[in-house]
Amino acid sequence: MKRIVFLFILLFICLWQFSFIPSASEDELFNKRVFSYINTQHDSLQEELALLNTALKTDKFDEAKNIFLQCRTRYKKTEAFVAYFFPGDAKFINGGVEQEIEDDDEPDFIIYPHGLQVIEKVLYGSDLIAHKQQLINETDSVADLLKRCTVAMQTMNISQRVFFEALQIHLIRLFMVTALNIETPESRNAAVEMISAFKSMKELIYRAYPYEYTGRSMVLRVFVETMESTSAYLSAYPSVDQIDFIKLYSKFYIPLSDQLRTARGNLAEENYQSTTAIDLNATSVFEKSAFNTFFFNPSQTKTGSPERAELGKKLFFDPVLSDNNQRSCASCHHPDKAFTDGLPKSISMDGKNTLTRNAPTLINAAIQGRLFHDARTMNLENQADEVLRNPLEMHHDLSSSLKKLKRSPEYVAYFRDAFMGTADTFINAHSALLAIAEYERTLVSFNSRFDKTIRGEENALSLDEREGFHLFLTKGKCVTCHFLPLFSGTTPPDYKVSDWEVLGTPKVNDRSKPELDPDPGRGGVHKTSLYRHAFKTPGLRNVALTAPYMHNGVFNTLDEVMDFYNAGGGKGWGIDVPNQSLSADSLRLTKEESRKIISFLKSLTDTTGLTSVPASLPTFPRDPEFNERKVGGVY
Repeated sequence: MKRIVFLFILLFICLWQFSFIPSASEDELFNKRVFSYINTQHDSLQEELALLNTALKTDKFDEAKNIFLQCRTRYKKTEAFVAYFFPGDAKFINGGVEQEIEDDDEPDFIIYPHGLQVIEKVLYGSDLIAHKQQLINETDSVADLLKRCTVAMQTMNISQRVFFEALQIHLIRLFMVTALNIETPESRNAAVEMISAFKSMKELIYRAYPYEYTGRSMVLRVFVETMESTSAYLSAYPSVDQIDFIKLYSKFYIPLSDQLRTARGNLAEENYQSTTAIDLNATSVFEKSAFNTFFFNPSQTKTGSPERAELGKKLFFDPVLSDNNQRSCASCHHPDKAFTDGLPKSISMDGKNTLTRNAPTLINAAIQGRLFHDARTMNLENQADEVLRNPLEMHHDLSSSLKKLKRSPEYVAYFRDAFMGTADTFINAHSALLAIAEYERTLVSFNSRFDKTIRGEENALSLDEREGFHLFLTKGKCVTCHFLPLFSGTTPPDYKVSDWEVLGTPKVNDRSKPELDPDPGRGGVHKTSLYRHAFKTPGLRNVALTAPYMHNGVFNTLDEVMDFYNAGGGKGWGIDVPNQSLSADSLRLTKEESRKIISFLKSLTDTTGLTSVPASLPTFPRDPEFNERKVGGVY
């Protein structure tokens, strides 16, 4: 009996002591469950990379291709988290194949591409024996980077918020990049990789939430079911080039995006800090609200001010900002032309000569990482400042314009109301530029017939337009530069960077006398041969309203533009463009196919609610000569 009592007391003491040992929190367990899955996949990927390395060293290139595709498919299982935590390393694991220069680096410091996409380009090319060592080196590099990321991840914390944000961004990547074979132009392996990614998302969800789905998490079950339906749809086609992309986006992507957003809202803490270009609280990226127009000037408010935008609109259309009271921002950005001027090159301040380039559209300019054709400016405030101060465009002394504004009691009141509670209540350069930029941030277009069709609001596209959209994404290769859903060079999935391209744009539209336009473009900003004649990829929304085309207005119609691209750009015309980034190979589009692409492009027209102009301008009681100003300027 004493022994039993003693054992009971001993057991009680042990239990009492163990009660002081802290148990792992649910967050810690969640973190471990997710990392366990990632580590398992990375271990398998390291084994597959080793097999790829061996196949390359022994010249078994056909076997190497098969193993390589396995590696790509495996990487898609964890890419969401590698890219979320280590975007720089992710770029060297699965980035593009073009050389580039970081804006903060020395102009001659070129960043050379590395990773899976480089391996594919070489592995599916010719003379593999000659490039064998390059392939081996690239494989080793991917393995080393992956190992480094795996180790570094152990210091990270994958909370439920991070878990869902990473998956949401990855979903955008899958549908806006992977699905279009942008990463796999040679292997055309998009469908297999997407299906693998969906399978891994399902596995991750089961690993992260091992309990029975009830109540709040019910939406996860719906999300998994929709992924399975999407995979079944993709599996029915030998290639994604054969699928109906409108159905892919409207019936699968948008529901998946909405379900994942809802799941994050139900299961994770109120969270999203909205410091990125996209707002993950939006239903999908095809919604106007999906883009944070203040991202590229984060010092400003994240919520627009109607009063400030209205003031900016008056300033935009008021020629009082110019030296001669006859030129306004609207002189080169006409609302009826989608805020372009319809000229090959814009008229200069003297009213006789022209500038070196034409006026790009301002619609959706707020959703760009760079502005101007040469991408020299990073936000709308700086863009407006450059134009206002430029003696060839509007002015040579901004301060004199501000002195004029201060002589108008109406303007003084507008500034006071627009900036109430801030240091900019009084008229100054800072507040004027903020107001103009705020107005330009209202010029966002996401309600075209294309958008309405994609969102399932109405079936607004003709058969030709639907086929044109398919050709735009496939045979025409337009989407490799004009990314969805902006149809610009602003790149998914994070939409932080605006791309530029060297097209070999001709000086005149005469293929019998091909001559390269001498404008250095981006090369005039970065003094490097890599960017000589490079220009920012423009948005194609409202392109039917923005003729003539290219930075120099060399093409008057979309048919001429399509013929130029179809021929292989400047090189296809026979122009010497050593650094042309556009493929010189013909797209082999028929006239009918080009017509259908153009038909689709016209479905992107939407200026609803953007084209109104002020009925009148603020008055100047003490300066009656100023009251003769014309809304929008004289020329």
